[in-house]
Parts: sequence; C-alpha cells; structure tokens
Amino acid sequence: MSFSTVDGEEQNLTFRAIAGHPFEEPEYTGKEFRPDEVKLLAPMLPSKIVLIEDNHGDGEPNFLLKPPTAVIGPGAPIRIPAAAMGAAFEGQLALVIGKPCKDVAAADWRSAVFGATILNDVSAVGLDTPGEQAVRARAFDTFCPVGPWIDTDLESLNVEDTEVIGHVTRGEEKTTYEEASTSSIVWSFGEMIEYVSHTMTLLPGDIIATGLPVKQHQLAAGDTVTIEVEGLGQLRNRVL
Repeated sequence: MSFSTVDGEEQNLTFRAIAGHPFEEPEYTGKEFRPDEVKLLAPMLPSKIVLIEDNHGDGEPNFLLKPPTAVIGPGAPIRIPAAAMGAAFEGQLALVIGKPCKDVAAADWRSAVFGATILNDVSAVGLDTPGEQAVRARAFDTFCPVGPWIDTDLESLNVEDTEVIGHVTRGEEKTTYEEASTSSIVWSFGEMIEYVSHTMTLLPGDIIATGLPVKQHQLAAGDTVTIEVEGLGQLRNRVL
C-alpha cells in the first residue's frame, strides 16, 4: 500500500508509486501500475472532515464535522446501520489541505490547499435532526466516501466553476439528479477556509467539503451511488 501519482486519461492511466507522503516533492520508487493492477483506497485519511452546511440558497452557512473513521475509498460499500431508517447522500467537491495552517486569510486560500477531490456526504435517515443528532447522523463508519484521487492542478480544474452530478442506479434503472455548479455557493472557498481556520488548526490531509451542490436524496440497500465532478471523474460506491 502506498501513495502514487496518476498520469494520463481514462484507461490509459499510469500509477507511479512514491515513497512517503505526497505533501512534498515526490520520491518515486520506480514501480508503475496500470488501472487493472491497483485497488484504489481513499486518497487521504484526514484528521477531520469539515462539512460546510447550507452553502447555497438563502441559508446561513455553518459547519459540522465527520470523524476520519467514516472515510472509505472508491468501490468500498456504504453500510446502513441498524439504528437508521435508511441513508441519504449529498455529492460535493472537497478541498484537501496541504500544510498545517491557522488563521488563513481568504485571499490566501490557495496557499493552504493541496488539491481537490470528490466527497459523498452520507447521512442516516431518521437521525438527521438539528443539534447533536445531525452530527451523529453523518458520523457512522463508511458514511464518507472520498476519491478517486486528488487533483493538485486547481487552475486547470477550475474548482470555482465546476459541475457536480449525482447518479443512483437501482436495479437496472439509473436516475440522474440535478446538476449544480460550485459557482453558485454562498461562501467562497477563501471565506470557508478563513472561517474554519480561525476556529481550528487545519492539518495536511484535512478535508473541507464545500457544501454544494447535489441535494440530499435517499438511498436503499442494493443501490449504487455515483458522484461525478467535472474534471475529477467519478466516485462510485454500492449500498449495503
């Protein structure tokens, strides 16, 4: 198991293993792999996942936390707990922090960010009430799929105006939920990072889910949920 860089497009990808962590100039081990030779895990295990809430419409943005134990990678199953009546998902673009930082100015947000990835904010239906239960509803193991990788080229990705789409496949029927763009968020990326970093120290690998844009939709056992972000690919997980 190791970190690697990813080069190429679609099925012509090449995974090049690196020694150590990815937050410095990569030291390549010399090992290279094709897509059919690797199993993708979550691209990062953060110390915390920050969920920006109500970052659209007329809501007042706030944030919640998910524990790192909720994180799973592409293809890993989402497991609905017995305590829940079901599960729901929200697809989001997420920013990965690249260095220890505190009190980051909004204008300097890019200096704190390592790259962007896809995050699926899963929550337990029936437990998602205001207050402590809202945190519990999102904190179950497997309730934070992340991946498939981290894109470090934010300029090319155009993170401030990119589309996010959610798909659910149930049996042979595939439903595509509304597209939305990160350009419609209330808090800018800079404002998010400034606000959160004024509250707590952010560490390398920490994830900030930007609070948009696929609205919450319910899942059932047997479903496959796919979050698609323009320029980042797809994050797909089955529900058990």
